[in-house]
Parts: sequence; C-alpha cells; structure tokens
Amino acid sequence: MKIITVTLNPSLDRTITVHYLAVGYENQVIDGSVISAAGRGMNISSAVRMLGTETEAIVLLGTGPISRAYEALLLEYGFPVRVVRFEGRIRSSIFIKDTGSGQETIIKEECAEVPPEIFRRVEDMLRERIEPNDYVVFAGGLPLGANADTYAGLATVAKEAGARVVLDTEGESLRQGIQAKPTLVMLDQLRIERYFNFPVRVEKDVIYCARKLQEEGALRVMIILNDYAGAILATEDQILKLEYPEEIRTGTRSGVYDAMLAGYLRGRLKEHSLDSALELGGAAAIYAATQIGTEFGTLRDIKEFLWEVNAKPIEPSE
Repeated sequence: MKIITVTLNPSLDRTITVHYLAVGYENQVIDGSVISAAGRGMNISSAVRMLGTETEAIVLLGTGPISRAYEALLLEYGFPVRVVRFEGRIRSSIFIKDTGSGQETIIKEECAEVPPEIFRRVEDMLRERIEPNDYVVFAGGLPLGANADTYAGLATVAKEAGARVVLDTEGESLRQGIQAKPTLVMLDQLRIERYFNFPVRVEKDVIYCARKLQEEGALRVMIILNDYAGAILATEDQILKLEYPEEIRTGTRSGVYDAMLAGYLRGRLKEHSLDSALELGGAAAIYAATQIGTEFGTLRDIKEFLWEVNAKPIEPSE
C-alpha cells in the first residue's frame, strides 16, 4: 500500500527572509532563499517520503521556464513523480518572512488555462497506478479551465480502482467532490468558515461543521484550528481533539497543514489507532512550523514533538 497524491495546480515556491521589510526600498535577504517544487499534493508526498513511507505523485506541468525549473527540482525528491503535460505556464509564489515584525507576505500568480482533455489523462494515470487500499490524496485548488466537479470525477475513478480517497480542497470543488464520499476531508478553520458562510469561532462550531460535512458525504473530517491550536477529527462514532503545546517556535506557514495530513496518513497506513495517527500528524506539523520554507522532518526529527502533542476523545458541548 502507498500514498498517491494528485497536484493539479502546482507552484514553484521561493521563500526569503528579511528583517523589517521596507516596501519601496532595497531589502537585504537573510540566510539566502529556499526554492521548492510545491503545491499541496507535492508537499504531502514530500512529507510522506521524509517519514519513510512509500509515495507517488501525479502533477500537471506546463511547457515554460517555471515548469522546467520545477521539474529539475523533482530529481532531488526521491520518490516517483509522474508528469501530465499541458501547453502553458504553471504558477509561482513568493513567501517573505519578516523576522522583525513577525509577519509573512505571500505573492501569488495564476497558472494558464488547462484544457479538459488533460484531466482525462490524469484519470488514465490513476487507473494505471492505483492498487487496492492505496490512499489517493487530491489536494489544493483547481487550475483555470477545470470544472468544479473535477475532483469528484477523479475521486470516483480512484474509488472504483479500490483506493481510499482523501480530499483537501475548498469551495465549490469541495462541495462537488464530497459527493464521491471520500474517506477523509481535511480543511482548516478559515476555509470551513468560507464554505458554510458563517463564523466558526469556538470548538462546538468546528464540531458542528465537521458533522455537517459528514452528512454531505465524508466518512471522516479533519479540521485544523487557527493559530496552532491543534485539530479536530470527526470519525464515525467519536470526536478526537489534538492539543498542541502552548508555544510553538514558528518559521513560515508553508507546508504545515500538509505535514499534518502526511503524518496522519502515514500512521493510518501503518495501522496506527486514530489518536496515535493524529498525534504523529501533529508532531510532523509542529516540526514543519519551525522551518523556513517548505521543509519536512524525518521520524527522528519529529520524535521530540510526539511528547508535546496529545489526542483525546472529547464530548461535544451543547
């Protein structure tokens, strides 16, 4: 069994660090920059591989210089990456970490429009690569040109091939994709507010939204809480809460949620209990939160953080 990720909207990410960003002036970069072949699915595969678990990635790449640079970085990743090519550019993103103010600035661009036939090639590749009980993770937003039901169609193909489907997206693509009844839906507290269009500020609201997503079709739902406050996992018969330590040394935000999902899936693939898998995800996320750029830890790296997280059942308050 393995974890296959699908990244339809990849990004070549560059992370730089400055001390008090001065807009309109020359700024000196501290400690160089970090360049990553990113996108939610690619990040998850990278984190899974660092945890010593078999993974493959399927990624859409274009034909321009950004795609070529992205593909060159893939040679260093140490796991199979299967490229589906289209004519056009992929996007890039710049992350600026300001050590003076503690703020993080993100500059993003859009990719070119992707033709519909490209997604049929992704379907064919899934049929070729999936083995029974693999996890297939559809993560990130959809590119220009993709219909809102793209994930729903791909998830159906994956389930028919015997895979367990994980959906990590938002908005209408989540609303459509959840109809395929994924094994797990993951999103954060801010995205769930946008999805339901009402404030989700306290724990009981988070649990209510998780249960509503289960009613819509998800078997289990993981919601990452704001401000490194942990996570909620709604299963078929219980609610688990992951608690973090009060203070976390923070680097940049990129990759933190992806590390959480990677650790959890690694645990489940190794037949860990739900609470143990959730704790593994939490430890992986804390490690990623201490790094600059999209950097993930090995089992040895995250071991110290396993003692700082705790997943336990809770009773939903009325």
